[in-house]
Amino acid sequence: IEEILSEGTIVRPALGITGQNVSEQASLMYELPIGVYVASVTPGGSAALAGIEPGDILFEFEKHNREMKKVKRFLQEKSQKNGFEIYLMQHYDEFYEKAIEATENLKDFYNDMEAEYIDAKGPVCHGDFQYHNLLKTETGFALVNFEKAVVDYQVRDLYYFSRKLLEKNNWSTSLGEELIHAYNDTLPLCAYDMLQLYYRFAYPEKFWKIVNFYYNNRKVWIPDKTCEKLGKLIRDEGKRQEFLDNLSKMLLGK
Repeated sequence: IEEILSEGTIVRPALGITGQNVSEQASLMYELPIGVYVASVTPGGSAALAGIEPGDILFEFEKHNREMKKVKRFLQEKSQKNGFEIYLMQHYDEFYEKAIEATENLKDFYNDMEAEYIDAKGPVCHGDFQYHNLLKTETGFALVNFEKAVVDYQVRDLYYFSRKLLEKNNWSTSLGEELIHAYNDTLPLCAYDMLQLYYRFAYPEKFWKIVNFYYNNRKVWIPDKTCEKLGKLIRDEGKRQEFLDNLSKMLLGK
C-alpha cells in the first residue's frame, strides 16, 4: 500500500536481460548447457551490475553442481549400496568440493573480464574438437562432424582437444605444455585465455559425467566400463593436480 501511495504503482524487480531458455533437447543438439542464454543485458540493470554479459550461459557449472548434490543425497539415502556406489561415495566430497571451488573462481573471472575480451567472443567453435574428428589426408588434416558447433571463445576447442589427449596420457605436464605452446605459436593466447583454460581444466568435468551417467541410467548392474572409468579418474587425480599446478605456473608468465 505504501508503495502504491508513494510511486503510484507497484515497482517489481527485474533481472534486466532478454534471453532464451535452453531446453534439454536444444542442449543435446547444440552442445549447450541447460539454462538461459543471455541475448542482451540492460545497461545499469541488476544483471549488468552482477557482471552478466550477452552470450553468457547462466548456471552452467551451477547446474552440474546441483546434479551432483542431488546424486549424493540419493546415495546417502540408499540403504544397500553396491561396490561401485561405496567407492564413489568414498571420493565424492573431494571432487564435489573442487567443483564448487572451480565454479566460484570462474564466476569471479567473468566478473573481472574486460570489455575487449568479452567482445572477442563470437567465433564458431567445433564443439567436439578431438582426435576422433580429425582425418589425415594426403595434404594435411581435415576436420569433420560439425553437428555440435557453438559460438564461444576459441579456448573451448583447445580445452576439449587437450583434455581428451591428457586423459589418455596420464595428464602429462610435458604434453600439456607442448599442446598449449603449439596452439599459442599459431593463435596467441592472452592472459584471459589462459585463465579461462585453467578454470575449465580445474572443474572435475569427467567426475560429473560419470556421476550423471550413473544416476540417469540407474541399474542394479553397473557396467564394467563405468567402474573402470571411475577407478582411472581417481588414480589419475594426483597427476591432474600436478598438471593444474604447472598450468598455474604458466599463467604467471602471462
